[in-house]
Amino acid sequence: MTIISIVADAAAVAALLLSDDVRDWVKQNPFVLFWVTAGLIVVFAVFANRAAARLRKCEGNRIAELQKRDDEHASALRTRDEQLDGLKVEIQNLERRLHPTLRDKDTFAELLKLFPWEKGAMMFLEHGFNAKKWRGVRVDDLYGFTDGWRERFFDDMEVQDVFIEFRSCCENLTVWLGANGFACSDALPNGDYVYEIVPASERQGGWAEYDAVRDEGLEAARNMLEVRRKIERVGRARGL
Repeated sequence: MTIISIVADAAAVAALLLSDDVRDWVKQNPFVLFWVTAGLIVVFAVFANRAAARLRKCEGNRIAELQKRDDEHASALRTRDEQLDGLKVEIQNLERRLHPTLRDKDTFAELLKLFPWEKGAMMFLEHGFNAKKWRGVRVDDLYGFTDGWRERFFDDMEVQDVFIEFRSCCENLTVWLGANGFACSDALPNGDYVYEIVPASERQGGWAEYDAVRDEGLEAARNMLEVRRKIERVGRARGL
């Protein structure tokens, strides 16, 4: 019934527009028809513009929603990749700890053999070094290490980081020894020399300068002893 009513109404409108009365009115009022038509066009244009704007807004919202979903998906993928990378690093660390390389084992053993606690440079620094006077033979191992281990490294990055720290401490101490130690005697029978820092009486700053220089040497020695303990502790924990 609704369709029939619409068709009937449309037929009635068409009949009205095609009637003689309407045609006569149009002939008599062309300007009115022009303005009515123009008004209808303007109304239609406004309506079409608003409809287009609404359509663009809906389309923009849809695109924004799709972009948001894409961004969330990409973020989730990045998070997953980062988690996977973290797991890979953990697995590699576990593998290195469970199966350290032969080179790391040999290098670690060689390092501990070069700097044991019961003799040599470590024993001297811990029990005999006063940053005033020392024999050269007591610190020869430090110079040998800084010169001979520049290209050595560990595959295990945790051990390598501490090794770099240890090497840096050793270099700092040897720099202090070389800059502040002066031979105060002729060569001993074994070819060794005794070194000492410049006395306070010969310094422009007197005892204050003397104590400051000495404190620098003591601190450098303490740092090296501390990192020596650290590298042994880390190496043992990493299976070396």
